[in-house]
Amino acid sequence: MPQTAVLRTIRRVASASLLVVTVVASALAFGAPSSGATGVVRTFSLSGSIEVGPPPGLTLPAGSTFTATIDSVTGAFTDGQFLIPSFDRGPVSGPQAIFTLSQIGDASGFIDPVTGAATITTTFGGTLEVPLLTATCPLGEMTMTSSTGNPSGSAFSGSPLTGTTTATGFTVPVIVGSDPVGPLSFPAAAAIAECSTANAATINSTLGLPSSATSATFTAVETTPTPGPSPEPVVPSFTG
Repeated sequence: MPQTAVLRTIRRVASASLLVVTVVASALAFGAPSSGATGVVRTFSLSGSIEVGPPPGLTLPAGSTFTATIDSVTGAFTDGQFLIPSFDRGPVSGPQAIFTLSQIGDASGFIDPVTGAATITTTFGGTLEVPLLTATCPLGEMTMTSSTGNPSGSAFSGSPLTGTTTATGFTVPVIVGSDPVGPLSFPAAAAIAECSTANAATINSTLGLPSSATSATFTAVETTPTPGPSPEPVVPSFTG
């Protein structure tokens, strides 16, 4: 190969190599697009009630919270998590009952950053313990969509950000027992070996299950920690 042709080939290879280096350097400088969730993790304390069976509604216990990664532009989230400690229904139209609600899957919805309108869809399961019956029975899946636009709801506003979503008409299914007792398999409950068909029937009769004459109210007050100040840069010092 003539020397000039060799030089041209070397120049082409060098140019191509430089182009590759430039592209790689640009990618490193700007960063690759993230495929993860976008937004800010925000936390809220919850108060309110859930009506399961005859009224009055069951008051949510202290320590109830809601957390989600909320998009700062659209307000959308798909990873919402309710945390509701076990709570006592009390001797209302029947024996004392202790509810343990467990979320099934992630809650989804949005909190509009402009209007404050919000909608949250979630599914709960869990257990119902009745000490008088020496029974712990599984609660069936309850899917509810609460919204600030429903009766008694209010849009999110103020500081701390506060709003109320409400839901009605979601179905609470019958409690299912077994003979001989358990273990029962249920998505949101551990294996249960204490729920006979007789105890399940008693609880269903007391609570009027299944029922769609239901309601829920969630008042959320933001408790997201305020980000602390950025650390001061470390400036090296020299002595000598």
